[in-house]
Amino acid sequence: MMKPEYTDKHCKNVLKAFVLPGLPHPLLCADRKEPWLKVRKAFDKIAQEIEQLNPDVIILYSTYWASILGHQIQAHPTPKWTLVDDEWHELGSIPYEFKMDVEFAKAWNEANIERGLKSRTVAYDGFPIDTGSVVCLKLINPQNKFKACIVSSNIYSDRA
Repeated sequence: MMKPEYTDKHCKNVLKAFVLPGLPHPLLCADRKEPWLKVRKAFDKIAQEIEQLNPDVIILYSTYWASILGHQIQAHPTPKWTLVDDEWHELGSIPYEFKMDVEFAKAWNEANIERGLKSRTVAYDGFPIDTGSVVCLKLINPQNKFKACIVSSNIYSDRA
């Protein structure tokens, strides 16, 4: 649990939070199995909810993007690539181009460093965005209307 002064200072503008799965099935082949279709419909409802919330930025803390030496934050303004999932390549390709909030990414990085966390931004063409982030952004922000910010999961960090 966060200390109240930290929560009040830093989290007062968080509109909503979701825990989302990152497997490609709901995006690429939801119609093949009923459970995948149910997950896809849930994603569609969340996309509608986000549309109504009209957020300044969508923040993703990705458990699919593991980092060893600190946190990494995507800071390329428009990462573009075609993803093929490591495990489910037979499902096909996922072309993407996202709008990232570069200012937010830089500010988040600076805040991490001020807290004593190892942190850096990544911003180069072809940087491999993880399947979970790509699937979630494609489904919850299908028109790419809202800027996003993605941070890696620092698996050896003793504090977040």
